[in-house]
Amino acid sequence: MGFKPRKTKYRRSENSKQRGSGRLVIEVHPTGVKHFYFQYFRNSKRVLVSIGKYKSTPADQGISLGEAREISNNYGALLKNGKNVELYLQEKVESDEQRRRESIRALKECFMDNKNTARIGCR
Repeated sequence: MGFKPRKTKYRRSENSKQRGSGRLVIEVHPTGVKHFYFQYFRNSKRVLVSIGKYKSTPADQGISLGEAREISNNYGALLKNGKNVELYLQEKVESDEQRRRESIRALKECFMDNKNTARIGCR
């Protein structure tokens, strides 16, 4: 990705093909770290939703430009269908958290059931 660090952070966005579908934005920090955002306007105010950090090398954690574009396109489709992107993401986090809690509860029950037996494993 050809964006070079400057003394202050700056943002660049891709041209959106359709009005009302948001756009992908990259923010470049003075340290060289690049971060992707999905930008759209709600009630005439800019909303930036974090997508993730740019993966500059295969060893880095983060996402590629292609992955960021795909996520941005998915968020744009939500907008076009009248959905609130932030609300969608909040509901997804809550759903993921609920599944995590249920998994932990099942593991605890399995552990307690098998604690005093030689049997190992849960179904």
